[in-house]
Amino acid sequence: MKMRYFTFFSILVLLSILITSCTDDDDNDVILYECPDCEVDGIIPAEDDVLPYLEVPLRDDPKVIILMYHNLVYGRTGSIYHRDIYNFEHDLAYLRKNFKIIDFYDLEKINKGESSLNSDAAIITFDDGDLSVYHLAFPLLKKYNFKATFFIVSSLVSKETGYVNWEHLQEMVDYKNSDSLNLFTIGSHTATHAALGDLSIDEVRTELTVSKADISSELGITCDLIALPYGSGSDNSDIQNVIREVGYKASRTSEYSVITEFPTDMFLLPGNNIENYSNDVFVQNMQFWLGRN
Repeated sequence: MKMRYFTFFSILVLLSILITSCTDDDDNDVILYECPDCEVDGIIPAEDDVLPYLEVPLRDDPKVIILMYHNLVYGRTGSIYHRDIYNFEHDLAYLRKNFKIIDFYDLEKINKGESSLNSDAAIITFDDGDLSVYHLAFPLLKKYNFKATFFIVSSLVSKETGYVNWEHLQEMVDYKNSDSLNLFTIGSHTATHAALGDLSIDEVRTELTVSKADISSELGITCDLIALPYGSGSDNSDIQNVIREVGYKASRTSEYSVITEFPTDMFLLPGNNIENYSNDVFVQNMQFWLGRN
């Protein structure tokens, strides 16, 4: 009996040593969704009918909804800001069948009466600059040929573990689809992700000018879009004036709403946060927000 206990204990010790030896300090720094040798082809096959261009339903009362994502992950997590990649791709499939995908510059033209809509439209945005936007969102958005805007916290780029670097963002900005169109835009999420409503006007101006200058100079673009962290400051006229003075063309808030009429205020644009619920709930929410059956 003692020999059996000894043998069992010895096996447990050996297994523990083997597991520990397979995990070194470098592995502990690997981000789960970062896989340099992997390609994210998506879950839905390319030959499925969601990928070819589809004629979305025509509307007499077209509406625009702005979607706000944060991080993408493999599998469900406890955070409402981590959308799992399975449900995210099914979000894209649903959008493909029901919405024209536009960006803020398209919205600006619609707002000025230079173009019009005859169907519902959606704007896809990601906040913060988490590394998953490059490794997971970027490949899938290319697959679906969807435009998207990424609002980044400029002080974290190339400096904080788990966030994108300037090389990632440059690749995204430079990408062109088969029609030679740029699909991706980089906007500001301020310099430090500060709640602007809690800052002095001078501090607000610094947050806005520093992030705008850093993004513009690093990527060789004109950064003129901003998303307000936490939506803070959207109800402050002084902050709204500074946003305009600094040179932004549009500002996205965190207000759950849909654009139903034009012209609309480009500096008080809504943003509907997409949490980590199932795609079925996503579809139900979209129908509820838009008032569609």
